[in-house]
Amino acid sequence: MRLPYLDAARGVALVLMVVNHTARYWAVDELTRWPLIYLTTSAAGPAFLWLVGFVLPLSYRVAPHPMRRAVVRAAGLFAAGYVVNLILWPQQPLLGSNVLHTIGVAVLVAALVCPWLERPHRRYALAAAGVVLYASFVLCFESISAWVDAHPVVGWLAFYDFPLWPWLGLVFLGLAFGAAAADIRDPSARATFYGRLGWIAAALATGALVAEWWWPVSPRLTFSYDLLMTNHWIPQGASVAWVLGWSLGSVAVCFQLIERRGLALRPLVVLGRAALFLYVVHHVLVVTLGQRALGVSLRSWSLYWLATALLLVALVALAVGWATLRRGRRPAAADTVDLSAAA
Repeated sequence: MRLPYLDAARGVALVLMVVNHTARYWAVDELTRWPLIYLTTSAAGPAFLWLVGFVLPLSYRVAPHPMRRAVVRAAGLFAAGYVVNLILWPQQPLLGSNVLHTIGVAVLVAALVCPWLERPHRRYALAAAGVVLYASFVLCFESISAWVDAHPVVGWLAFYDFPLWPWLGLVFLGLAFGAAAADIRDPSARATFYGRLGWIAAALATGALVAEWWWPVSPRLTFSYDLLMTNHWIPQGASVAWVLGWSLGSVAVCFQLIERRGLALRPLVVLGRAALFLYVVHHVLVVTLGQRALGVSLRSWSLYWLATALLLVALVALAVGWATLRRGRRPAAADTVDLSAAA
């Protein structure tokens, strides 16, 4: 069973990731691009990890062979992760971990954990474990950073971009919430659940904005309060609240618009269903073709947004073609199991 509102939430995350990468690789520094990069960084990659955890309990229950499916999916994600490294090399090390590797491990962990999440108190325990996992990394950051500096190859393999520690903590939170959502059968109770997600998200986002106003840094909306590991971002403090607020809020809003208001949001759904394919392809278009081959260097916001919009239109077209190709190569029954949320 496909859930369009989750596909749409994944589509939103993909759009924000594309905006993030075009801002990084196509826009010049004179455009003051870093607030846009900060906002999209904190909303895109973490949302994918949250959605992985949230959707896997739902897909686990309808998959005929969940563990076998998880192993196959994880292998594909690991392979795709190293394809991305190859595309980005030498800017990114060939052995570097990235978000796809973390998602691959999360898929395997979820296949082991999901049968254990049938009781509510176990979901609370997993959510608490996620919080402890993330907090322990922040508390031990100095010693971990020193160890990674002394072991650079292991640092690339384990801590390069969206490393398992601490980001698996966000997946654990998603698993706990997703297991709770999977138990809800009554439409009214489901609407109440997602409404509460929305209110939690609003409170977290408001707290992050208040912190930004109360303890300002110059320039605003940058990574000044956050941590860097192997020159990659690890949020702390108000940034964590913003990450959680956006992750919960994107699912809640997409549920409200699609399930309650009846809006199709077709382009976002199409993007979300081809997220893994488009994640790899957009690196080719943005980096290999745009930055390296064509030397794109945009010096006005109007040109930047026009180029990004055209790229997104092209990605929607590619997603439609990819879906058509997959339908032609697989039995129709295979589309009834929503395991695409793994990426």
